[in-house]
Amino acid sequence: MASEQRVNRKKSPVLTLLTIVVIALMLYSLLPLSYLLREKGQNRDNVAGFYAEEENTLDVVYVGASSCITFWSPLQAWHDYGFTSYNFAHHTMTARTVKYYIIEALKTQTPELFIVDLRPFQYADGPNYETGTDNLHAEYAIRNGTDHLFYFNENRRDLIRASVPEGERLSYYADIIKYHSRWVFIPFALVQGETDFFDFADNVKKNPHKGFYTATRTRPLTFTDYRDVTEVSPLPQQTDEILTELLEFCKEKDLQVLFVVHHYPQTAEEKALYNYMEERVRAYGLDFLNANDDWESIGFDFDGDMYDSNHTNIFGAEKYTAYLADRIVTHYGLADHRGDAAYAEWDALYETYAEETAAAKEALLSGVSEDAADE
Repeated sequence: MASEQRVNRKKSPVLTLLTIVVIALMLYSLLPLSYLLREKGQNRDNVAGFYAEEENTLDVVYVGASSCITFWSPLQAWHDYGFTSYNFAHHTMTARTVKYYIIEALKTQTPELFIVDLRPFQYADGPNYETGTDNLHAEYAIRNGTDHLFYFNENRRDLIRASVPEGERLSYYADIIKYHSRWVFIPFALVQGETDFFDFADNVKKNPHKGFYTATRTRPLTFTDYRDVTEVSPLPQQTDEILTELLEFCKEKDLQVLFVVHHYPQTAEEKALYNYMEERVRAYGLDFLNANDDWESIGFDFDGDMYDSNHTNIFGAEKYTAYLADRIVTHYGLADHRGDAAYAEWDALYETYAEETAAAKEALLSGVSEDAADE
C-alpha cells in the first residue's frame, strides 16, 4: 500500500505538467478564434497594421487618439521628404495608454522620433462620449487600447492592470469572454465568401495607409485665437501623475519625443491646460508644439479644413502634414530613403494613395461625404 502511494506521488508532477500543457494547447488553439471575434474597424486596422510593419523600418511613430488618424498622413510625408512613419493610434486613447503603446512600438521599431498627441491628457477627466464616465475609466476607451494588442503580451497585461480594477480584469485578459457570441459571424462570412474576415487570424494585417484615414466631409467652425492666453492651469492630480510617469519613462529610455496639440477650436481654459503641459514637457528637456499657436503658418482654414470639431478632412490633413513634416526634417534631420530599393513599397503605396486622395477631394468638393473618424 505504501509502495502504491509512493508511485502515485511520483506520477503527480508528471500529471500536473501534462495538465498544464493540455490547458496551454487549448488556450493557444483558441487564439485565432479570439483574434477573429475582436472588434473590426479603424482601431483594429491600425494595431494589426503596425504589427505588420517590417522591424526597424519606421523613422517616426505617432501615438495618440483619433485626431492623429486624420491629421497626419505618413504617405504624404514619405513622398515629400522620404522618411517613414506610422499612426499607432486609436479612438479615445486614454492618457494612461500612451506609455504602453510606446513600449509596444519599441518591441519592433527603433524610431528616431516619437510624436505624442496631448489631447488624451486634456480630455482625460472629461466624460467619454460613449459612456458618460471619465475617459480614463470608460470601458470603451480602455478596450480600444487593450483588445487589439497581441494576446500573450506582458505589456498588454500591464496596461490592463494599470487601467482596470482588480476584480474586473478577467474579460480584458481573455477578451473572448466578451466577444464569444460573435462566432456566428464566422459561418456567415464563409457563406458570403468574405475571405478578408479571416485576415486577422494572427492579428497581423498590412495597413496600406500606415494608420491614416481620409475624411471627406467639411464642417465650418468658429475659431478664436487664444495665443495670447498665458494663464497656466494644472491638470487634475491623477492625470498629472500619468503625465509625469510618461515623461519619466521617456527620459529614462532617452527617447526623442515631440508632444503635439493638433489645431482645433480650443477654449481659453484648454489653452491654459496646454500651457501647463508645455511647462512640464520642456522641464524634462522634451519638445512641445501647439499647432493652434501656428495656424496661420499652416495656412489652416477653419471654414473648409475640418471634418468635425476634433478631426481634419483631407484638405486640412495635407496642410498639417506638410507643416509638421517640414518641421521634423528641419529639427530632427531624418534620413531621406527615397530611391532606396529597400523602401520601394512606400513608393507603390503612395501612387495608390495619391489616386485615392484625388478622388476624395473631388467627392468633398462635390458635396459627397462619408464618415471617417469618430469623436
